[in-house]
Amino acid sequence: MKKENENQETMMDEEMDEEIIKPQIIRDFEQLQKENEELQKSVAELKDKNLRQLAEMDNIRKNALKQRQDYMKYKYEGIAGDLLEVLDNFDRCIKNIEDESTKGGVTLIKNQLLSIFSKNGIKPMTINEGDEFNTDYHEAVSAVDAGEEMKNKIIAVTDTGYTYSDKVLRYAKVV
Repeated sequence: MKKENENQETMMDEEMDEEIIKPQIIRDFEQLQKENEELQKSVAELKDKNLRQLAEMDNIRKNALKQRQDYMKYKYEGIAGDLLEVLDNFDRCIKNIEDESTKGGVTLIKNQLLSIFSKNGIKPMTINEGDEFNTDYHEAVSAVDAGEEMKNKIIAVTDTGYTYSDKVLRYAKVV
């Protein structure tokens, strides 16, 4: 009988422990679930932030690469624009020289400068009388009434235009 009492007491102790422990376990479990959800949210936020920073770094890298490529492509733009004035002066000089040997020497120097320009991507625009006027390449210095068939057409080129790579270095001055 004594053993039966002990068994009953042990069972009562276990039931009491279970009544006390079970709610505590449930509370602990719920707390762990909340902490887990908060940690998952934090991880998701950090992943998102990391992806944004990686994308921003990639954009910065691409932008720097494009700037470097543009610099390398157009690095002579400033000096080339200044040298176009020298080229114009060669043209003026050639028109006013009467001595053929001197004219030939100046023409040779002008052609040498044009060759250097060409090697570096600077090319004169090919514009003919009668071509359509285009504000992307031409600058109108004057306009004359030449009839309906010549409306918005180029009548004369006063200064040659030049391109540098795919960019207009100097607009052609046209009538």
